[in-house]
Amino acid sequence: KCCPRCHFGWCCGPTHWEDYMKKGIHTAEICQKYKEATEIELFHYKHIENHQEHFRYQPWTALTKPVKSFPATWSDYFSWRFGPEYQRDHPPEFWSASTRLLSQPVSCLYALYQHDASRFLQMTNLTIHVAGADSYELPATCVWEEIIHCLPRVGKD
Repeated sequence: KCCPRCHFGWCCGPTHWEDYMKKGIHTAEICQKYKEATEIELFHYKHIENHQEHFRYQPWTALTKPVKSFPATWSDYFSWRFGPEYQRDHPPEFWSASTRLLSQPVSCLYALYQHDASRFLQMTNLTIHVAGADSYELPATCVWEEIIHCLPRVGKD
């Protein structure tokens, strides 16, 4: 038997399903997360089908000055980098789908800010080695430009 709401929770039969639900293991919140994940995957699939390429989206504008503290959530990041376009011009799964490849450079940026932002914000040269890069990292090469866009001094001298 599968969950009638999300079709992701499974048990071998109705009796086990009732036990499973009574224990609170499969909740409405979990179903919602599964539904959101499915919508994101469907968005990726449709993009490939319609455009014959993997979905990649990133901010194209470079910052003229760095942010004092790096955004702590994706919502804060998108609000900072996209301004009014965020949550206005695209469906919710568009932004969630954007995190798939952006998570790589944004994680590096977050680490730089956490480690020693004042030092990295002054650098004009920066080398980042992506150890063990494979098929997941390689199509994302253009999203790495986000680091340059967020560190205005890099590449300027």
